[in-house]
Amino acid sequence: MVKRNAGRGRSTTRSQNKAVSNPVEQRSPNDQSTGGYDPEDYHAERPVPVGNAPIHSSTPVAEGIPTGITAPDGLTGIPRSVQSTFTAATQRDVASQQREGDMDHNAQMQECLENCKECHAICTETAQHCLHMGGKHAEAAHIRLLLDCADICQTSTDFMLRGSPQHVLTCGACAEVCLACAESCERIGQQDSMMKKCADICRRCAESCRQMAQMKAAA
Repeated sequence: MVKRNAGRGRSTTRSQNKAVSNPVEQRSPNDQSTGGYDPEDYHAERPVPVGNAPIHSSTPVAEGIPTGITAPDGLTGIPRSVQSTFTAATQRDVASQQREGDMDHNAQMQECLENCKECHAICTETAQHCLHMGGKHAEAAHIRLLLDCADICQTSTDFMLRGSPQHVLTCGACAEVCLACAESCERIGQQDSMMKKCADICRRCAESCRQMAQMKAAA
């Protein structure tokens, strides 16, 4: 009687084991790619966390960024190490652009300084030349304009040399005066080499000062 119960117990155990079979083994044998195992079953039941945060299907993930790491455009979930890398790269880019901008500004200011010095000298010399020539060359309005141009060029030079933030104003004024002086020299001394030289230098200085004023205003 005891033996029959034991045998009956073993038969029941085998039936239970057969009933509680592995769901993986119940996969269709036609699934040759996974050998009867579908990875989606595992991930659907047990999502793999990244760090301490679970993966949510609604979390936006930037292209090219691993799962759990989002792009540096306001998306959340960026690890601190990755965040530090993005920040350092951004700071380097900003510093590089600032250095390039400073170099361009300094080079343009140096060119403007040279043009202003040259214009101051040529206008002073031309004023003396025109007084010596007499006639229309020595007209009061023309002489006054030559001296105004020489003075404003010297003033702009001084403002730039001492790094005055107001040199944008003097450069703007200098551009206007130099242009007027060039036109006056061209009108009066069409056949005069000294007047032509003065007009050319005044136009070059006017353009340089105009660019300096615009650059500072845009900054």
